[in-house]
Amino acid sequence: MDPNKLTIKSQEALTAAQDLARRLDHQQVDANHLLLALLEQQDGLAPRILNRLEVDAGALRTRIQSDLERRPKVSQPGDGL
Repeated sequence: MDPNKLTIKSQEALTAAQDLARRLDHQQVDANHLLLALLEQQDGLAPRILNRLEVDAGALRTRIQSDLERRPKVSQPGDGL
């Protein structure tokens, strides 16, 4: 996949998903990281679509955050372990 062919919003979402995985000390970026990044985008398309489908985007965001926080973390060298 060539990220240069993605829209600006898509590129921002991918970067945000990578940053999220890094902050949470996850070894890889997956669909939940990307979905959470999409849900948190200012003026993003995902929350509007969910709203039209009458899905509570806030509740979905909370569930995804909980799932991500429960996942195993990868310790980095020098973390004091």
